[in-house]
Amino acid sequence: MITNFINKKGFTLTELLIALTIIGVVAALTVPTLVRNNAKRGYELSISKMYSDLEEVGPLAQTTTGHNDLTQSAYFSSAQYKGWWVKRFLRVTQELGNGAVAGTDDEDNNGFADSYRSVDGSDTISHSEFCQQGISFLLDNGAVLCTELMNAADGTVPIYVDTNGIDDPNIAGFDFFKMKMHLDHSDGEIYEDNANASSCVSSADATGCFTSVLDNKFIITYY
Repeated sequence: MITNFINKKGFTLTELLIALTIIGVVAALTVPTLVRNNAKRGYELSISKMYSDLEEVGPLAQTTTGHNDLTQSAYFSSAQYKGWWVKRFLRVTQELGNGAVAGTDDEDNNGFADSYRSVDGSDTISHSEFCQQGISFLLDNGAVLCTELMNAADGTVPIYVDTNGIDDPNIAGFDFFKMKMHLDHSDGEIYEDNANASSCVSSADATGCFTSVLDNKFIITYY
């Protein structure tokens, strides 16, 4: 019987090292992009969900208060009801406190970070510089929301949101946004007033950031 032997040649150590090097280079190029895109998608989903929840407040408040014109409701304009709508219509885990208090730790800041920076890093803002007359709440999704009483001059309610509380990145337009509930509109629409979306990149106070994500259907284009 004749047996045919096939010469089976394996990879050499050099070839294996070259292959592993190539894999390492590809991973080094692609993994950071994947991580970055995943983080970006997380920011987009968080602010989209927050917007969806806030958009429901107006109609619910109309039904609850019996006021079609919510600018006439004391629940949005009276100090004794400050933050009533948050407790009533959002899923609140904890009421954190009044005003924007600059302290030695994040708890003193009523759930917000000590400071926030702009996307391009050119600007920073202290927590004490926004929502100074507001009241803050921790929501069940980990977000922190601060709201003030209605501005009687234009019928709007200022709202500030950090979608993941004190956790990083604490950057305007990523996890920190500001907007207004427009009670002068029958359904309490949520948007910024006269904000230029292009301002977001250099604005630590989030001016233009919510306008940008709203205009782009909750796609962050400046990341």
